[in-house]
Amino acid sequence: MSGHYFALAGFPFCVEAAPDAALWPLPEPYLPFVVAAAESPPAAQLILEAADHTLPDLAAAVPAWSCETWRLRRTAEGSSVLEIHTLPHNDWVAVADADADFTRARLRPIFGRRGAPSGVALNYPSDQVLLTNRLLRLGAVVLHACGVVMNGRGYVFCGRSGIGKTTMARMWRNRGATLLNDDRVILRVVNGEVRLFSSPWHGEEREVKAGNVPLAGFFHLTQATAHRLTPLTGALSGARLVATAIAPFYAADGIACLLEQADQLTARAPSYDLAFAREPSVVDVCMQQADQPGSFTAESPRTQRSDDDTHAH
Repeated sequence: MSGHYFALAGFPFCVEAAPDAALWPLPEPYLPFVVAAAESPPAAQLILEAADHTLPDLAAAVPAWSCETWRLRRTAEGSSVLEIHTLPHNDWVAVADADADFTRARLRPIFGRRGAPSGVALNYPSDQVLLTNRLLRLGAVVLHACGVVMNGRGYVFCGRSGIGKTTMARMWRNRGATLLNDDRVILRVVNGEVRLFSSPWHGEEREVKAGNVPLAGFFHLTQATAHRLTPLTGALSGARLVATAIAPFYAADGIACLLEQADQLTARAPSYDLAFAREPSVVDVCMQQADQPGSFTAESPRTQRSDDDTHAH
């Protein structure tokens, strides 16, 4: 069976077509991540079904989570079924069915508020829900953040929509940095070191580059009239990271994975609150902090610290 192969956070994924379905192309933002077929099994196998394919009977499914545009339900067998809300008939349409640990899923190429057939293999929200859940169980955390590379090191700027992530991306790019992604990045620990990886899920800036580099630090953004950089320590650094992560708050095992990984990441890379005035000089502030010798000392994960240190904040 032929398929599309791409790698996220160093893990290979495969999209294949069911016997009666077409293998649609990958969306353009995924193309920088395309790789040759891996000899070992992929981290997850995504089976593209025909648009009219019927997914599992949801009569006995248990609601797990819902928002205005999509919801997740669980079947008695433990699989997760993703549905999108369509207009104008106020219908919920099943578009993906994943096993318990998201290693295998079936997708229908349907998307949008009208539930129209799609001409690509992966569509929102199916791709992000399936892939972020699988990545988290592999030890990789997806952040709502901008990621740039300067002098071989990665800088991550975290925050809600509108806080200035895209502005930060443009200022760094104007100074010669490489923009990996202005809205979603992936972090994981590799051989004891925090590595920054790009993702295909961009924001206003459609520029997406694959690659990974060691992380200089996490910077949590707020807007101000002057630049101010405040180190975050102890449990507070992990809490701030969790607040900006793409969190599977509908699954207890997923939340447990996220908390563990946040602890691992912030124990190995420095975190800061960064109030900035939307001026290019903020680039120098961040780089000077990253260049300070001894400004951060790697620690054991906080789950191994004393109770006094864990509750210091």
